Amino acid sequence: MKRLIVFLLAAGQWALLGDSTVVFNEVMYHPQTNEPAMEWVELYNQMAVDVDISNWTLEGDIYFKFAPGTVVKGRGFLVVSISPTNLNIPNVVGPFTNRLSNNGGTLELRNNNRRLMDRLKYGVGGDWPVGPDGSGFSLAKLDRNSASELAANWTVSEQRGGTPGQDNFPWYKTEIVNRLLDNTQRWRAELSGTDLGTEWSLPAYPDNGWASGNQISNGSFRDTETRTITTLFHTGLDASRNVIAPGNPDPHYKLIVAAQGPTNVQAPVIQNHSAWLANDGESSWIGPTNPGTVNVNFGRYDYQTTFDLTGFDPNSVQLTVRMAIDNTCSNVLLNGTPLGWSYSGFTAYSPPFTATNGFVAGTNTLVFQTVNEGTSANPAGFRALLSGISSVILTNLPLSPSVTTYYFRTTFVFTNDPGLTQLILRPQVVDGAVFYLNGVEAARVNMPAGPVTASTPALTNATPPGYVDSIILPAQSLVVGTNVLAVEVHRAAGNTSTNTALGLELVAQPIPPEVPALVFNETAPATNGPFWLEIMNRGSNSASLEGCVIYRDGTTNQRYTFPAGVTLEPGALLAVDEAALGFRPLDGDRLYLLSPGEAHLLDAVELKRSLKGRRPDGWGPWLFPSQPTPGQSNLFIINQDVVINEIMYRPRLVFPTNGAEPFVPPGQYIELYNRGTNVVDLTGWVIDGGVRFSFPAGQTIAPGGYLVIAQDAGYLSSNYPAANIIGNFSGKLSGGGELLILKDPNGNPANQVRYYDSGRWPEYADGGGSSLELVDPWADNSKGEAWAASDESGKSTWQTYSYRGVTTNMSFYPTQWNDFVFNLLSGGECLIDDISVIENPDGAAIQCIANGNFENGTTGWRLLGNHSHSRVEIDPENPGNHVLHLVATGPGEHMHNHVETTFSGGRTIAANQTYLISFRAKWLAGDNQLNTRLYFNRAFRTTRLPAPVLGGTPGGRNSRYSPNAGPTFDNLKHSPVTPAPTESVRVSISVADPQGVSACQLWYSVNSGAWSSVPMTPQPLAGEPFRYVGSVPPQPAGAVVQFYVRAVDGLGAASTYPKDGADSGALYVVQDGQARTDLGHNFRIIMTPANVALMHAPTNVMSNDRLPCTVVLNENRPYYDARIRLKASERGRNASARVSYHIKFPAEDPFMGVHPYMLLDRSGGLKYGRVYGQDEIVVKHIANRAGGIVSPYMDICWIIAPRSTETGSCLLYPRYEDVYIATQFPNGQDGNLWEYEL
Repeated sequence: MKRLIVFLLAAGQWALLGDSTVVFNEVMYHPQTNEPAMEWVELYNQMAVDVDISNWTLEGDIYFKFAPGTVVKGRGFLVVSISPTNLNIPNVVGPFTNRLSNNGGTLELRNNNRRLMDRLKYGVGGDWPVGPDGSGFSLAKLDRNSASELAANWTVSEQRGGTPGQDNFPWYKTEIVNRLLDNTQRWRAELSGTDLGTEWSLPAYPDNGWASGNQISNGSFRDTETRTITTLFHTGLDASRNVIAPGNPDPHYKLIVAAQGPTNVQAPVIQNHSAWLANDGESSWIGPTNPGTVNVNFGRYDYQTTFDLTGFDPNSVQLTVRMAIDNTCSNVLLNGTPLGWSYSGFTAYSPPFTATNGFVAGTNTLVFQTVNEGTSANPAGFRALLSGISSVILTNLPLSPSVTTYYFRTTFVFTNDPGLTQLILRPQVVDGAVFYLNGVEAARVNMPAGPVTASTPALTNATPPGYVDSIILPAQSLVVGTNVLAVEVHRAAGNTSTNTALGLELVAQPIPPEVPALVFNETAPATNGPFWLEIMNRGSNSASLEGCVIYRDGTTNQRYTFPAGVTLEPGALLAVDEAALGFRPLDGDRLYLLSPGEAHLLDAVELKRSLKGRRPDGWGPWLFPSQPTPGQSNLFIINQDVVINEIMYRPRLVFPTNGAEPFVPPGQYIELYNRGTNVVDLTGWVIDGGVRFSFPAGQTIAPGGYLVIAQDAGYLSSNYPAANIIGNFSGKLSGGGELLILKDPNGNPANQVRYYDSGRWPEYADGGGSSLELVDPWADNSKGEAWAASDESGKSTWQTYSYRGVTTNMSFYPTQWNDFVFNLLSGGECLIDDISVIENPDGAAIQCIANGNFENGTTGWRLLGNHSHSRVEIDPENPGNHVLHLVATGPGEHMHNHVETTFSGGRTIAANQTYLISFRAKWLAGDNQLNTRLYFNRAFRTTRLPAPVLGGTPGGRNSRYSPNAGPTFDNLKHSPVTPAPTESVRVSISVADPQGVSACQLWYSVNSGAWSSVPMTPQPLAGEPFRYVGSVPPQPAGAVVQFYVRAVDGLGAASTYPKDGADSGALYVVQDGQARTDLGHNFRIIMTPANVALMHAPTNVMSNDRLPCTVVLNENRPYYDARIRLKASERGRNASARVSYHIKFPAEDPFMGVHPYMLLDRSGGLKYGRVYGQDEIVVKHIANRAGGIVSPYMDICWIIAPRSTETGSCLLYPRYEDVYIATQFPNGQDGNLWEYEL
């Protein structure tokens, strides 16, 4: 079956987005001085792998062609300058030709195939920062891993001159980035109990004569060294680690359980079966009998090996195992304890399994419980690679229980800015300790206040160590270079045990600089009238203006410096007139507010011939006040009674009956609703954003009235003659999302909506026949949860369908299954009933299926994959009848994602036979193409169920209307993103409702367990006045925590976020040791254990139904409520070595700001008789370097998979039909996309 997907994404959406490879990151387009020589553009490689940009070009306002051999390092920077010698930095090329525009411009980056890789169309004013236009500060991307086209992703550089070749804002979306000390650190120790006074903690104190070691635990100070465990052996090796010839016993592996042959004997080495991973010089197969081609009984075969840890610390062992097996290893036992490891596959080794506990001193035992599956004899074999490391104790100095205090010192090197650093200490202490940084006390744990001596006891006896909750250390004593951390550990009175211990982690976390408190708040028009400007202190402390500078950038550059003694209290406003300034700015001039010494840009504004002011004061965007208010709060009169109430942005595709190409009718519209009590005159109002419309003079909208603005008013009026319709608007609403702004005559936004086609927004409005309807006209319509897809189910009727098909060409089809199958061709819903499949309708007329009327529920039917949400329910038009409510969350296909039933009575599908297939159906929503067939695509037909061409309720009450929809939400966050086991997690969210919020609760579940809740309390911030905060208590390492927020408004209406509540995908995991931040991007996928089990269930692996998850990039950037399914063929999805993933990101939060989908391929290797790898990335990059070959750019990541057995390296790349087609080929996003099945 071929599947047609109509690919009609608006060009405007894709024109905004390049790729997430090499992107624009910083631009100095208007230097303050020496402008012809100091312009530059900085590129950043968002990928973890190097990218060869030979023969790429930088185009737009400037031009530069990159020389052959030019490479941008993974996560590295490259600067292109108009005069490279003037920058005096590494990694700079140039010169480029032409000049960067000072008043907004365009930059394009194209590869050697002329594909558009990135585009930046920057501006001045509006949503773009004004500051970079002549202040000496650059235009800098806030998050280096974000899209370039959105103004919200850009700001002003923190330092004058920008940061060419460096990270713009290292603190942004960064958690722990620099681990300074951990439990592997070496210490100097003074253990005699002598009181060392106070100078011992100073950096220069001589400690060369102290003992040295790296472990302080169990009452001892030890010096250890990590070594390889030499008593572990791969299968098939002798004592000298040489390969044993097949037929000889393996001295290290016993066969202790066998379904055939003797037990408790050394397992024989065997010649591999030709289908197995070949024996090599590293290891060989073992099994019940040699060779591996011999059939042996099905059943259990357990293999045992032992290893000796004498001389090693059993608490520090790390054992790694990889195995291959015909057929399955069901579990592995370490010293009798199941590890839960399982694997099936003989063509490749499993991913590594790792054990770090359960070991004992001396002899340890591993048992591999394997199964030769099947119902008759068949080949069986086992193969394993074992390796391990552990600490060897070199010295062991007991800590005398008669000593109260022990002294320890260590050093670390710090290279960043101490002023922008937060130090976080996580100590393990028994019993108490005082910590000193470079001689200055930094923290105490379980110690009394006041002076401390060697005889001062800890406050209480402590239990053997676990980490204490994180302690924030003052960073004032932190220095660039070598630092000394000194710790004195104290026993509690009466503690004579050997439990004294010290361990710690010390990490440095970049912190953002303080948000400027002083900002421009209002400016007079730059006309002939008196000029003044207003400055506000939006901070919570008093702020001094002394030495601050107002710099005028215009036809004449001028400065005003504030004199001594000028201070503003929190919230205070100060008007400064032209007499005080000493100059009169003109229309188009820029004013910059600079800190003393002009080191930092506090704010900037572009002057216009109109009055400008912020709304709200200090924090909001620049709008147009109703009247000047120098020295007072800004005054705005904006009528907000008229709201955007309905949007039809993508009407249903029409399939002409004459066989012509399908088309989309000109049925787009925007509906306004007046929720107020007065008539609103719309004269001078406009709709702006993705489309534009100016309302004619005299146009009004009555209270409770509707007004529809159409793409084609004539067409829409002919379909809705009773509606109040005007038009036509210019432009076209995007099928992928759009910003719509309703502006009043002053140019202020009366209402605005940025809609999307999925995620928080209803998907049936995206070509599924529905419009977007605002549920509650008083709700915040900028939030997706306030909208619903219009209910179109009342516009369709039950129809009876019948057709005949002949099962020909049986020799080309698999014949072992005898099923009737049906599915929708895309996401949608319908009702279906009275299904009948009759063989030989003109003869014996044999009914082939049972329960076609669903009166016995789903008995005999299998609801599979993305059709599994279907359900039997009461017929809404006939309470005495039951029907199947067919629900498809995506396209059906022949393998799994459909509904099926097996022929009753053991009947088979006959060759060259006529079948009469009939059913009743009624379309409800989304796709209306219902495919019915016999397995395998025999007697098939796709039936288009009648559905309305135009949906929605233009000019009338919305079908989904509710007088009170409950609160709306925004800005969900949790911190820390990846917490330690001792850390609670703080969840914050903005909650708003016209009736106020009466209650807000944080609900959480640990490891798919019972749900618990904690209250969330209001904790407003500047710019986030409706913020609520709650905390999840600390959880053990590796715990998966799912959470959502439930809020209730003042009238009792409740809502949740994410919107699916307990079925949604907001999750985090407690640190589990799987992250590898030393490698490329870390890509963590978090799912509930229940959903992990569902996704990997053998009967569900072929499902394309996406399950909720959270993706965390680099352990610090969460993508909530993403959706995941497995990606591979039917041979790969249930093979651990080949399991791969297909992830859909929320439409409003695409991956790196660009990609709605990402593919993670763990089997992308060229398999030279070994485990699957990621070799394919080399081929792709060779193709890209060569040019002239259509190929996307692949990245590599460390995937932390839902199951630890799949954690490892992985290819990371977008789909071809993502941005690739639109950016490689002219109008590539237009037309039909055909996907071939099998």
